[in-house]
Amino acid sequence: MGILSELYEAFRRVNGYAMGAIGLLVTVVGIFLLPSWSLSARLLVPIGVIVLIVILTLLDAVYDLRLRRARLPRVIRANPPGAPYGGARAMLLLEKSELYSHDSVVSVYSRQKDFELLIGVGFVATVQQNGLIQVAVDSIPDDAVAETWQRVLQNNVDELSQLLVKPSVPNSILLER
Repeated sequence: MGILSELYEAFRRVNGYAMGAIGLLVTVVGIFLLPSWSLSARLLVPIGVIVLIVILTLLDAVYDLRLRRARLPRVIRANPPGAPYGGARAMLLLEKSELYSHDSVVSVYSRQKDFELLIGVGFVATVQQNGLIQVAVDSIPDDAVAETWQRVLQNNVDELSQLLVKPSVPNSILLER
């Protein structure tokens, strides 16, 4: 998304149209119904509303950008690997994220009782044109997590919600490869 579309979305989220309409209404009321107001007081209201809208829009845009960059993308779906990824054990489809690029190495964790258990290592197979990310999981540490992967491949919603795909790999795994 470009910067103008980001700002427009932020403007919509802070109800910029509604705030502008209220500011316009207060200005019209000030001009026609309160003629005793000085010219500077009449100008202060619309200028104040415009400044408030701009500040809130920029704050919302910055907050949204930080929030999106700070979180890991959610796993949308899992599938058995296709033919081009014959060595892979599973394919995961992730939400859009700027943290990942084509062919980067990733690790897959499952949250279990406040701990993150490493259940796989893989790579970004592709970043689709729509921004969704396909991850091929080609290494599973041991058979102890086989049941977890079975539920993941069945697209068990509870299991998918517990998955974390991180754009890094533990050093011990890299040394084994």
